[in-house]
Amino acid sequence: MNDPKNTICRELWAYPVISLTQPRVRACCKSPPRERITKEMVDNLKTDLFLNLPSVVQDRKDSLNGIKPENCRTCWSLEESGQKSYRLGDMDFQFHFNNERGDPIHFSKFRPFETLIEQRDQLLYSDRPNKLDLQLGTYCDQKCVYCNADFSTQWETEDRKFGELRLDPDTPKPYGPYPSFNEYIIDGYYDRFLEWFDTVYEHLERIALLGGEPTFSPMFVPLTTHIISKLKEKSHPNCAVSIVTNLNWTPKILNHVINIRKELPINVKLILEISMESFGSRAEYIRFGIDWERFSSNLRSIAKLDNVEIKLITTLNGLCISSIQDYFKLVKEIEVENNKNFQVISNRLVYPKYFSFDILDESYSHYVKDFVNWFHINYKDDALIPKIDLYNHMVELLEDLKRPKDKNLLGYFTKWISALNMRRNVNFVEIFPEFKRIIDDNHTTKKFTIDEIKHWKYL
Repeated sequence: MNDPKNTICRELWAYPVISLTQPRVRACCKSPPRERITKEMVDNLKTDLFLNLPSVVQDRKDSLNGIKPENCRTCWSLEESGQKSYRLGDMDFQFHFNNERGDPIHFSKFRPFETLIEQRDQLLYSDRPNKLDLQLGTYCDQKCVYCNADFSTQWETEDRKFGELRLDPDTPKPYGPYPSFNEYIIDGYYDRFLEWFDTVYEHLERIALLGGEPTFSPMFVPLTTHIISKLKEKSHPNCAVSIVTNLNWTPKILNHVINIRKELPINVKLILEISMESFGSRAEYIRFGIDWERFSSNLRSIAKLDNVEIKLITTLNGLCISSIQDYFKLVKEIEVENNKNFQVISNRLVYPKYFSFDILDESYSHYVKDFVNWFHINYKDDALIPKIDLYNHMVELLEDLKRPKDKNLLGYFTKWISALNMRRNVNFVEIFPEFKRIIDDNHTTKKFTIDEIKHWKYL
């Protein structure tokens, strides 16, 4: 058994991730989905569905007793390998239980960690989250090449028409298979959520709307309208509403988001987290379904808004390498026009592996070198800080491209591209002539094992 300081994490008490259409609840974004919510659970647990599932309460009990909950395996694995995990330790735990809404507490009433642990049986129930992620289903108007039907209704529609496109059958799905939205609706579940939300919203420091593409969901407008109405009554002094979006908005959605900013209290920050990493026709291929002109127009429109924080999310993949610089030239132009410097959150794609940088060799390094040099010129000193994550990833990539490649991946890549050409009536080589030489159907297509996939840190 461990010291509870080594097993405690505030997220178990304060960070539910709630799927509103395929009813599941997670205790944080790094943990796996819990048991699927049933009608019986809706009727019996009521609002405890969202923060006090029996399995979550048990994990809290274990962590208070120095036992590592298996649902927190992501963090334990990182810590066991000597890396920093996402776990929030004893200081955050003390803060949560000693502060009502982030306000200082008199020292005479402050309970140190050891005192809190002695009261462990009184701490199992939680009624005060500080963060909330809301997944509005798999509704999406795009079908990105590396995505699948578990996360996009457009992919689901295509799979229903042509058959599921999975060229590596030994590779497990992330959390699926999920049924489509209309196949799994529970009467009363959404109403229970609203009932619960109306009791906790004033404690929330962050409310994040996720998809699919959340703005494409029929829930988006009524849900955001409800959230705004409550935050206008009372809100945490540090509250932020975040929308993770592909920005492929219709004029109606653009106007609604502009209205969200107008209606939210001035102290509530609106954050738009925008997914993109390529440019023009290449972007339209990678994120199939996006209209590039509409995307760039929307980006210019929201950049003009006051009191809106823009974060750019880049999913670095093998296909974006040749146009990512053009994208950031557009970003830089918009930043200069509006006297802003957007933050960039950078992620490297690891799955499917045959769309990662592992399909590229050192001959493609000139794209990276040009991009890094362009960054040196355009973002210097403090101006680089909001984008340092992306910059570091690209510098690391220069070394990665030198490493020997698994040629089996090109067989998978080629077969996938051929299937997409047929299904979507596109011509990959016309859009990406620079990748023509890696289209090679002669390589073997070995099946990757689960151990290999774990090595990619996908599982």
